[in-house]
Amino acid sequence: SALVEPIAGQVFRASAGTSFRNPTLMEAYLDFTQQFPNPDPSLAAAGVTTIESNLRGNPGLDPERILFEDVSHAGRFGRLRTSLTGFHYELLDSVGTTEPAGGVVAGTAYRTVNTYANTERIEAWGGEVEAEAMLSLFTVAFANVSYERLRSERGYWDRESPPWKANAGVRWMPKGLTLACWGNWVDGMAWNAAQPRDPRRYLRQPSYLLLNAAATWTLPGALRRWDLGVTAHNLLDDRHAE
Repeated sequence: SALVEPIAGQVFRASAGTSFRNPTLMEAYLDFTQQFPNPDPSLAAAGVTTIESNLRGNPGLDPERILFEDVSHAGRFGRLRTSLTGFHYELLDSVGTTEPAGGVVAGTAYRTVNTYANTERIEAWGGEVEAEAMLSLFTVAFANVSYERLRSERGYWDRESPPWKANAGVRWMPKGLTLACWGNWVDGMAWNAAQPRDPRRYLRQPSYLLLNAAATWTLPGALRRWDLGVTAHNLLDDRHAE
């Protein structure tokens, strides 16, 4: 990591690194079968009433590895603070589950098998812009926007992650009290709605906006290290899928 501040209040940083994650005990040794009613009319015609989906661990998994690079700038311009970040990373030997295999009818059950495996390489690019402005002695406005573009060998993550996210709000901070109101916006994405034995079938999930609020009071005197707070999420009762 390298950090440079050529002039006061203007900081540039560049970082690169790598890390790894060993498979968990569940990913290595799990043997779990889930049963649920058969929703497929074609299987029902063959007398199948139950789907049995078996998920098995794999003790031969390789560790996941990640390589990342990012560059950023943080600046102060009077009452305005800004931050700009760009990043790129590669996730190698990603641990995931295979597509269902087996497809065997046993009595009234249809049995499938999934295993954990080092399934793919995932690559991402993106960035984030943040700003915070002091509007008055007690009032601060803030906002950030982020973007992430994923590319995976199997093509799943490309669809199943929202590319854009944004937050914006206001904080009012008189002595001992903090009141805040902010919104969270999340871009639309796709959701795999297929049954365990079927190919992936994507449904489009629309974007959504949540309005939230919070109030925090710092106790006086000897209790000044303590805060009392309440937070309300989704004030507009927006129905959405996350």
